[in-house]
Amino acid sequence: MVFTTIVSELRAAIGALRDGDPETCAARVDRAVAVFERAASLFRMVATMRPAQFAGFRQFTDGASAIRSEQYKRFELLCDPPPAARLRSAAFTSVPAVRSERVFSRPAANLARPERIR
Repeated sequence: MVFTTIVSELRAAIGALRDGDPETCAARVDRAVAVFERAASLFRMVATMRPAQFAGFRQFTDGASAIRSEQYKRFELLCDPPPAARLRSAAFTSVPAVRSERVFSRPAANLARPERIR
């Protein structure tokens, strides 16, 4: 859910930027940051779990949690397209739907480095 929301906000931010609306872009990025900051407490909680507790929890999140999820891969692609080696890695070959989305009609916008926006 976290990365689904962040991806939605970042796609809207990129769209606003391309449409010449920097105020909306900034507002969407701010919302994405707020979601991530609120979720950080969840990540900290998981980090404190003992291995057995984590294993019990993890069995219910297979393929849908954090960096293993399709939405995290979409987030990664939106932030900065990874190198070819990363795209060939198991992290991306395990999510064919995301791999097929990699061929964007427009390249991703790296909001942290405006000179990379194409």
